[in-house]
Amino acid sequence: LAGDTLVLAPGSYSLEIWAGSLPPGFKAPASQAVTVAGSPPTASVDPVTFTLADSRVTLTGTVYNSFSGATAKVALDLYNGFGELIQQGIALARVGGSSDATYSVVLGEGTFDLALRRANGSTAAQVVLPKNTTVSVSGGEIQNPDADSGTGGTQVDITVPEVLASVAGTVALGGNGVANLDVVIRDPVDFRVVNLATTNGSGAYTLGLPAGYFVLTPDPASLFDQAPSAFPPSPYEINVATDGDVDVSGDASLCTGSGPEACSGVNFTLQAFNASTDALITGTVKARRTSSDAPSGVESALVHLLDPSTSRPRATALTGVDGSYSIFAPEGAWSVVVDPGTVNVSYPTIPADPVSVGVVGNGVSESNTTGSGNAADDGIVSFILTGASALVQGQVQTTDAIGVGARLVISTADATAMPTDFAYSVFTDPIGNYFLPMGLGSFKLWIDQGSLPAGFLPPVPISF
Repeated sequence: LAGDTLVLAPGSYSLEIWAGSLPPGFKAPASQAVTVAGSPPTASVDPVTFTLADSRVTLTGTVYNSFSGATAKVALDLYNGFGELIQQGIALARVGGSSDATYSVVLGEGTFDLALRRANGSTAAQVVLPKNTTVSVSGGEIQNPDADSGTGGTQVDITVPEVLASVAGTVALGGNGVANLDVVIRDPVDFRVVNLATTNGSGAYTLGLPAGYFVLTPDPASLFDQAPSAFPPSPYEINVATDGDVDVSGDASLCTGSGPEACSGVNFTLQAFNASTDALITGTVKARRTSSDAPSGVESALVHLLDPSTSRPRATALTGVDGSYSIFAPEGAWSVVVDPGTVNVSYPTIPADPVSVGVVGNGVSESNTTGSGNAADDGIVSFILTGASALVQGQVQTTDAIGVGARLVISTADATAMPTDFAYSVFTDPIGNYFLPMGLGSFKLWIDQGSLPAGFLPPVPISF
C-alpha cells in the first residue's frame, strides 16, 4: 500500500502481500495478524510494515567476438521460460579496442534465455549466431554459471562463432529462381539451425560458416510456402576445418584455394511434383493415454520423409489442429516417421515406429503401418502415440558432481553401438537433468559424445 491507510472495522484480521503483485525476484513475507478493538477503535499493529525478500541476482558475462571494429555485430535480448521477450537490447560495453563486450542483467527466480540477434545491418554471410544460452535462477543463486571460481558463480559468457568460410548458390524451380526462400545450415546431430539466409529475387543466397560438420538444405516449411509443388532437394554435406578449408559433399570444384574459402555454385534445382510418378502421402498423428482410450489429434507434430540410406529428412510436414498432414514422396523407397522430439501437451508419449513406403509410378506400397483407419498400400500413413508406461529421469554429471547438458540416445537392449540414424533421443536441460517417457521393454541409454563439452568422454551405456 506504500504508506496508504487501510480502514478496518473492529475485529481480527490477517494481512498479507499477494505474491502475484510483486515485481520479479521479490518474495512475499509472512502474513501479519492485526486486531482492531477499543473505543475509539485502534489497531494492535500500526503501522504494519512488510519487508520483501529480494531474491534477484545480477548476471554478468562477456560476449566474445561481438564487435567488428567499433561496430557491434550482435544485440543481446532476454526471454523468459515461456519464450516471451522481457528485455530487448541489453547494453553491450566494448572491452577496450577488442572485439569483445561485457553485459549485466538483473534476474529474478526462474529460467531465462539469453538470445543474440544480428545488429547494425549484419547479414547471414557475416555473422553466425550461437544457440540461445539458458540460465536458471533458484534460491537467489544462478544454477548453471560458468565454471570459473573467480566469478563468484554469477557469470555466463557467450561466444559468437567465428565465420571461417562462406557458401553461396541459387535455388531454382523450372529454370526460375525461387525468391524469399529460407536456406538453412543444420547441425546433423540435433537438427538445430546454425545459420539461415533468405534468397533474393533471383533465388540467390550466401551463408557464413563456422568450423564443424553441417547439412545445407532449403527449410522444409519455407519451401512449402514458397514452392508448394516442389520436392525438397537432396542436402549438401559440408565440413569446415578450423583453418577455413571447406569440403562440400566431396565436390572439390565448388570451393577453391586453401585456408578460408568462399564456395560458390552450391545450387539447388527443385523438382516439381509429377502426378504420373510421384505420390502424396497423407495421414494423421494421434495420441492416447492407454490402449483402451480413444486417440485424439496431435497438433504441430513434425512428420519426416526419410531417405533410408542416410536417415536424414528429405521432406517434412507439420500436422494441423486435428493431427492431419500431407507430404509429397517422389519415386523411390522411403521411411515415414514422427519426429522423436514431438511432445504431446497433455501427457508424455513414446515415439511411434517408422513406416516403410515405396513409390513406383505414383503407386504406394506400405509396411509396418500403424495407427487407425489404414488400408494397405493406399498412401495413408497414420500414427498413434501411446502414453508412456514409465518415466525415467536423472542427471548427467561430471565425476565431481557438476551437471552438464548432453544428448541422450535410446536403443534396444541388444545394440552394440549408439544408433546414428533417426533414433529416439532427448536433450537434457543446461545442468544435465533429463526426463524420458518410455514404453515396456528392455533398453540401453547412451550419451552422445558430440553433445558433451570439450574434454569429456561418455560413460558406458546404462541398461534398463
